[in-house]
Amino acid sequence: MKTKVQSTRSFQFTFPDLKTLLVVERADDQVIIRASRNTFSARHKIHFLRFLATEGFIPDRYQRISSFDAEWAQVCWLVDFSCSRNRLGNPTRTRKIMFRVLGWAVLLWLGMIAAISFRWI
Repeated sequence: MKTKVQSTRSFQFTFPDLKTLLVVERADDQVIIRASRNTFSARHKIHFLRFLATEGFIPDRYQRISSFDAEWAQVCWLVDFSCSRNRLGNPTRTRKIMFRVLGWAVLLWLGMIAAISFRWI
């Protein structure tokens, strides 16, 4: 899990194995969590809230959440598909760029081998 602080009250968490991005925003009396995909079960959401409270990202009262109780109403968990397109990157485009770079590196290497073989250098 990688963490990046966006502002004083907004935090970004990435879960590469789940291909999920979470943005946690802390308002005065509410916590808003925006997820790029719906990959967290209710149990995982509770554990993630406890982790956030333990690490100091949200108030300590969320450490005692055990199920969907009254305090859960102060947590808004949203699935926002648009945030993944903006922040996680495009793997197809990245793959194309990497194949081009690798292709040019192979051509350069072959050119150097040819130059050495024909004693041009």
